[in-house]
Amino acid sequence: MLHIFVLIFLCFLQSSPSNANDRLLEIDTVDKYLDMCLESDDLNDHPVPEPSLTSCSEWKDLSCCPAKTADLITDESLNGFKFDFCDITPECKKMFLHEYCMAKCSPHFGPWMVKVPSSKFKENFFKVPLCESDCNKWYEVCNTSMACSTNWRSGGFDWSSATNKCHKGYKCLEISKIYGSAKAFCESVWDNSYSVIPSDSVSEWGVTDYHCMHIPWKDNHNVKEIIEHNAEVAKRQAKIIIERVYGN
Repeated sequence: MLHIFVLIFLCFLQSSPSNANDRLLEIDTVDKYLDMCLESDDLNDHPVPEPSLTSCSEWKDLSCCPAKTADLITDESLNGFKFDFCDITPECKKMFLHEYCMAKCSPHFGPWMVKVPSSKFKENFFKVPLCESDCNKWYEVCNTSMACSTNWRSGGFDWSSATNKCHKGYKCLEISKIYGSAKAFCESVWDNSYSVIPSDSVSEWGVTDYHCMHIPWKDNHNVKEIIEHNAEVAKRQAKIIIERVYGN
């Protein structure tokens, strides 16, 4: 069902006159989907090995982040975004930084990339299937930290200064009170970048199918296997799109 929704959304984008020069509409092979990075001055044009990565180093074998950008991510200097606009625990910040490394450095988001009307970003990814277990882990660590907005990307902050701040009059509340559930948190915090896939949906796909992505938390002992898994998820979705759109 999720891939059908994504295809409908892509068709809507293709029909819009404002997207006449959208490079995403020119993708006609699986390989092109798997050789993409978000269009950004901070990122590589295409994923390449970055053996010198010390920040976000889990992505050094194939990365959309050059070393300078990876360092900016872990220093909380990329695009001026700070995670401590309200009280945040060190453990929660660490989780967000791991996810942020994935969001910027992963070469596996091509099938979910969309154009966005933003002065800060040219493209974003939309409804990437995120495994429920990863969402639950993220929420469990962060639910007692504080926030003042449900959407941390679109309109959620005052950017009148160099960094993100809470809008005047907005109060910092526990994340658990703002979102109410792990699913709402994971899907809303980055403006529907993720769509949480329930664990019990595995039976619908088959136990060997690649149906959702995992966040490679850096302390996981099997980071390489997780990234390889995500690559297969992207490849599968790319094949679905190409087959549905081009019939091959």
